[in-house]
This record gives sequence, C-alpha cells and structure tokens, in this order.
Amino acid sequence: MIRRSFILIAIACLIHPVLAQQAVVKSSAVETWQAFMSSTGSILDMPTAQRAPQLALLGAALLENPVAISDDLERSGGGKRALRAYAQAMIEDGNLVPLVHQLHVVMHGGAPAGNLAEALNASRYQDGSVWFPQAEQAGFFAGAIAAVLDGKSIDDGNAVGDFLSWVEGQNGPSKASETIAQRFGVRPPAAEETVAEWMLAVFTNSASQVSVPAAQWFEKGFAAGYR
Repeated sequence: MIRRSFILIAIACLIHPVLAQQAVVKSSAVETWQAFMSSTGSILDMPTAQRAPQLALLGAALLENPVAISDDLERSGGGKRALRAYAQAMIEDGNLVPLVHQLHVVMHGGAPAGNLAEALNASRYQDGSVWFPQAEQAGFFAGAIAAVLDGKSIDDGNAVGDFLSWVEGQNGPSKASETIAQRFGVRPPAAEETVAEWMLAVFTNSASQVSVPAAQWFEKGFAAGYR
C-alpha cells in the first residue's frame, strides 16, 4: 500500500511538474523560517548590511507561503521569539513598510486583495468543534509585531529599555501605527492606546465585520504572540 502511494505521488509529479515545483518552493519557504528559529538571537547582533540578505530571504519566504509559515510559527516553541526578532530587526533597519505589507498578507491568508473579515471568519471543524485557524494565526502574527512596537523583549515580554527608547526616539510606535492604519484602512490609534490595545480594537470590533467566535480566536492568537 505504501509502495503504491509513492508510485501515485511520483506519477502525479510527472503529470503536473508545475504543481510539484510549487510544492518544493512552499516547503523550502517553511524550512527557511525553521532554520531561522534555531539561530534567532544572533540576527539582532548583526550590523544592518550583514543581516539584510537574511531579512530579505525571510521576507520573500513569508510572502511565498504566508499561511504555512504563520501556522508553523504559531505552533512552534521558538516561533514567537523568531517572529519578534525578525520584526525588531526589520524596524531597526527601516523596513517598516515591507513588514506591514507582510502583516497584511498574513492577515488576509495569502490573498491580500481579498476581504479581511472573510479571511478571518473562515472556519474548520475539528474534533466536533468549530475552529478558526486563520484568525488564530493572524492574531499571533499581529500580536508579535505589536509586542515589538510596544517595546517588549523577544524572550520574556518585559520591556527592553534601550530598544523602546530608540523606537520612541524614531517616533516608531505612532509611525508604525499610522502605516498599519493606512494599509488596512482603519482608524489611527488614540493617544492613550498601546499598539496592542489599538490593534485588538480595530481588527475585532463590530465595524470590522469579524464574527464574535473568529474575534475570540484572533484574540487568543494575539495574546500568545504578545505576552
């Protein structure tokens, strides 16, 4: 039976070489991030010029297969640390616009031209219950970025004084929030809101048209990425 399965797979790849190539590309995109997870911390110690190729490679992989990578990051023990380190390095190097674009692609489930509410409201049945995987993965990704913009450590969630001071000196949180607001077409944050409070408000309120259960899964993922 196993031998027959391998034969069928081989035949499918011969008949559909383009599909086979796409599968390899998507697999390599996930593997790029898995390799990064094993050596995350070092990227923050690299000079900008030295880490630029790695950031470009990670960004390209993320755009190639956002659903599988965001799912892998959310499920993996080192996913939160890797994503926060990547986001921090991107912000430090002035790559805010590409980072926000990647957030937009992940939030839309790889279909940035589509409707955000429809993407987050997509549900599946598992073990007799309804699950909102896209909402949870999107929340995790957004929560990790919010944590960095709120000055949290890539490890334990505590504030990082030096980085937070640098971000605030660059007018980072407000600039980032404005960039996100423009990209998603939502209101800018109020003066007293943290990035996390603002993101949760605009992506899960009634105006967003995200269903209550999908919003709850988004918040669950967000909390995991932010804490």
